[in-house]
This record gives sequence, structure tokens and C-alpha cells, in this order.
Amino acid sequence: FYSFVIPKSNKILEKIFSHFSVSSNLILQYLFSTDLFKISERKREIKKGMNFFIRKDFYTSISIFIPQIEWLFRTLVELQGGVIIKKNRYGGFEYISLGALFDTQEIKNIFNDSILLYLKLLLTNPLGWNLRNKHCHGVLSMSEVTKSIANRIFHILLMLSQIRIEK
Repeated sequence: FYSFVIPKSNKILEKIFSHFSVSSNLILQYLFSTDLFKISERKREIKKGMNFFIRKDFYTSISIFIPQIEWLFRTLVELQGGVIIKKNRYGGFEYISLGALFDTQEIKNIFNDSILLYLKLLLTNPLGWNLRNKHCHGVLSMSEVTKSIANRIFHILLMLSQIRIEK
């Protein structure tokens, strides 16, 4: 799967960026005009991540994007009335993990099984790239973060921009 899809998608993104002279501001203007990003309280963070992405500082861009993506999924669950926190074993509360968010009915209402598998393999499943967990637990080194990885994270942002929120 990856050996066929990723090189093609990398080339597609390269062509788009070079042919249309895509800038950070143009991408941000688009993202912030979409439903989910329009209500986002994280515009400053997403803008900073996009600036690093455009400058090809891929490690820094995913370091910023991955937590924002997790927050956006949490927002999607919450907007539909879903639960995003749970009791922990110490008697307090904690946020539900991204992997658990992917298993909620609220996320399943939005994404089909193929897209959920794609998201899980990229972000949370040890059988895939598991980028969220590897990065957040300090296992992913700077040298491992390639353009392909950054493009996949960028692709998730583009996917999230396609969600329409009913008012």
C-alpha cells in the first residue's frame, strides 16, 4: 500500500506546490475558511506548524501538527455530544486517547472504515507508522521524519478541512 500510494502523493503535492506557487498564507486562508478550522482555538499553532512545513522543517512541523490534529478529533467528538474525558485510576480525569477517539461512534459517523484504518495506521497503531505515539513518547528521531511523513500529516489536515459541521 505505502510503496505505491506515498510516492505518487508526494509527487502530486510537489507539483501542486511548485506549479501553483502555494504559500503558507494561501493554505492557511483555505484551512481557516473551513468549518472545523474556523471554530478552532488553535489557529496560532496551526499557522506556526504550516510555516515550518513550507520551509521543509518537517520534524518541527509534525511536532506542532500532531497535537493539533488530536485536538481537532477531540473537538469533532465533543461537537457531536461525545465524551472526551474519562476517570483515571487515581480518582481524577484524563483525556481519552486518540486511538480511543477513533473507536467512538462520533468519529465513525464521519469517517468510513478505510479512512479510519488509514488514520490509525498513520497515527496510533503499532502495526503501522504509529506517528502520534512514537513522536509523543520520544521514539521518533529527527532523522526519521521525512517529507513523506510530513506530507501524510499535512494530508490529515486537508482531510479534516473537508468536514462540514451542521449548525
